[in-house]
Amino acid sequence: MAFVSTPASFSQSTETIQFNAFDTALTRFATSDPMKHGSWGICVVDVSTGRIYRGVNEHLSLIPASTLKPFTSAAALSTFGKDHRFKTEIAISGTVDTSGVLHGNLYIIGGGDPTLGAARFGSEVNLDSLFMKILFALQETGVKTIHGSIIGDPSFFGKMPVITSWQYEDIGNYYGAVSAGLSVYENSISFVFEPGRKVGDPAAVLRYRPDAPYLEVINEVTTGPRGSGDKVYIYGAPFSNFRWLTGTVPAGVKEFTVSGTLPDPAYHAAFALHEFLVTGGISILKQPTTTLRMEWMDVKDSLPRNTIITHLSPRLIEIVNIINFRSNNMYAEMLVKNLGRYRYGEGTTEAGMKAVLDFWQKRGLDLSGLNLKDGSGLSRKNNITANVIANALAIYSADPAFGEFRATFPLAGETGNVAGRFKRGAARGNLMAKSGTLEKVKGFCGYATTASGRTISYSLLVNNYSGSHNELMKEIEILLTRMCEIKD
Repeated sequence: MAFVSTPASFSQSTETIQFNAFDTALTRFATSDPMKHGSWGICVVDVSTGRIYRGVNEHLSLIPASTLKPFTSAAALSTFGKDHRFKTEIAISGTVDTSGVLHGNLYIIGGGDPTLGAARFGSEVNLDSLFMKILFALQETGVKTIHGSIIGDPSFFGKMPVITSWQYEDIGNYYGAVSAGLSVYENSISFVFEPGRKVGDPAAVLRYRPDAPYLEVINEVTTGPRGSGDKVYIYGAPFSNFRWLTGTVPAGVKEFTVSGTLPDPAYHAAFALHEFLVTGGISILKQPTTTLRMEWMDVKDSLPRNTIITHLSPRLIEIVNIINFRSNNMYAEMLVKNLGRYRYGEGTTEAGMKAVLDFWQKRGLDLSGLNLKDGSGLSRKNNITANVIANALAIYSADPAFGEFRATFPLAGETGNVAGRFKRGAARGNLMAKSGTLEKVKGFCGYATTASGRTISYSLLVNNYSGSHNELMKEIEILLTRMCEIKD
């Protein structure tokens, strides 16, 4: 076998390596049309030894998009444990008199649970089921009237529910949902449209899910061509009930659903519970509110609270699966804030990201080249290197939770958003691939087993590529498939 010197742009664990089809693919990728004006880096690590098998621009700081999620979710999984559950408490303040009047308020107190009311978990987190338990508990204690309010308490986290570096065009759409100490319905709201009969016709909003009549909706959405999909943009800020809907929904369907963000999840939780209890026969004298709104209006409730119900989330490993498999931004940001609250008593993104970096630093990871602003990767101010991500994944292979963590990655050619990719070759059913996508940003990271039986972790980050996403993906599929075919 002929061994040759490695080009200076490649990094590896030994001074010389045997060139193979993967090296040829690296050269092809570097000179491909999508990369003419782009920046990229790749790092492939031999998990068994921790040594870099191949690296090109692996120390270049790049925007990671959602390939950041395994980096943050792994830290949370090991910190809390796979069976950890977040809690939401229902409490009352004041006393109940002999006439059945609660002279106080009823609180729904958030504990950093991202799943409350999420349809994907079914009855386990169903909001109406929790509300029914609350109604029964009030009836059992003889409460017929609440003299105060239903109050949502999001104070488990800090006051800023959204990442300040997120783009305005993102924060009204579902993927820009806020991360609040009290969260419901994944902090999103769906608008159900009725498209017009022909292109250009107005598209009417038929209803919201969940119902939120307090919203002020300006609908300028029109009808687009058949099969054009979701082209709607939703503009609006946290705490503002104003939502401006623009863009198009496709013709040829009876209804079309687009998801945006709830402006104040804690308020919606209080509003929804208020409506449910009134329908159930409980009289409530004051309007729903939140502890934050009370603070802004200098309204205080000094009465002690008494917890009557504690609701638990699904296990943390199920939440991490939604983060890595479904790439849910809100879940990732909620875990980061929970880390900050747990480690430093501050439920903020800043404290949470400090906890994430401390986690990896204590495990010997070189954190050079990092500048992280969130835990999900939606911020375009994030910078990280392929070297950091690939080595973090390699280090995590020794963690007790590794098996279940690895199973949260989509499997090339078979599951998740890579089910339709990597249909041929050694990557299919082998390459575990968490993808990341922003405008002109694409990345993949995960694990694979090479043709020679070597277990590898890898990270590929691409910024500012030319051409279309599909043109880039054709080159990425070739590159990562050749990576899986390594025989040396």
